[in-house]
Amino acid sequence: MTETSLHGNALMVATAKKMWTHGGIRDYYRGLTLGLLGIIPYSAIDLGIFEGMKRAYIVAKMKSTDCPWEAAEPGRLSTHLFKSDVGIRKSCRVMYGRYQRKYRCFHCLPY
Repeated sequence: MTETSLHGNALMVATAKKMWTHGGIRDYYRGLTLGLLGIIPYSAIDLGIFEGMKRAYIVAKMKSTDCPWEAAEPGRLSTHLFKSDVGIRKSCRVMYGRYQRKYRCFHCLPY
């Protein structure tokens, strides 16, 4: 590793210039396709969990109030809570997975 006198923004600008002279615009987007493809499974899981929670809410509301499907749609607060719950659960699983890998603790799952 070489030492450089550049730091902060100056280093970032110098690196961007080197990338531009080396490969042009293509160097800035290198790996973008694989990165986006890697996100798809996580997004599908989030969407599936959200839709499942929404459907369970609608069915429960329909049973308790005898209203049609359209009238049982959740409001903004309920929708926000579903999204928050999905995000919190995903974050907890990611952090727990990191804990397991770090301490070699694979004998239990949080839920």
